[in-house]
Amino acid sequence: MKIIGVTQHSSKENRYRETRDALDKRWYKIFKELKVIPITLPNDTKMTNILLRNIKFSGFMLTGGDSPLKYGGKSKERDLTENLIIKHCLINKISLLGVCRGMQMINLFFGGKLVKVRGHKNKKKKIKFLNQERMINSFHDFGFFKHSSKLITQAQSSDGVIKAFKSKSDPIWGIMWHPERMQPISKLDLYFLRKVFRQ
Repeated sequence: MKIIGVTQHSSKENRYRETRDALDKRWYKIFKELKVIPITLPNDTKMTNILLRNIKFSGFMLTGGDSPLKYGGKSKERDLTENLIIKHCLINKISLLGVCRGMQMINLFFGGKLVKVRGHKNKKKKIKFLNQERMINSFHDFGFFKHSSKLITQAQSSDGVIKAFKSKSDPIWGIMWHPERMQPISKLDLYFLRKVFRQ
């Protein structure tokens, strides 16, 4: 089975004076369907570097939750860790998927910017993706209408906000919706995820 590295949300638990990394448990249903082994990565560049050197990852996923630091996020370590993973994927030609915040991080890595967008938080949006019209969920405050020339738009909402892209030259994808929050799990999302991770 293929091993997929998965980033996590970072939060502070003031009651216990702890900083915690966490992943929505709904992702595990998807990993079971994909028949991959997920390894959650800490928001710690030194520890993640050790994992990158010692585990043969077949792919990586930058998950959602919160915003990048420059746009109101609270975890510098998460930004640094995810940038480290993006560089690792580019150098080693490893598959990478950015989900919501993860897609934003990929866009920023390639020199893009984010802007505040209206009507995209806790909404449903209609897009055309992989030659099919479909409804997606939307939970983001920041988005973008253009990106680096190194990326190719794959889906947009009716107001022009980019909802999916892929790299022109590397196995890198980004989507702005949350497959794990779709119940039941979308068959199209499963098809897409298998395509990304070459299952």
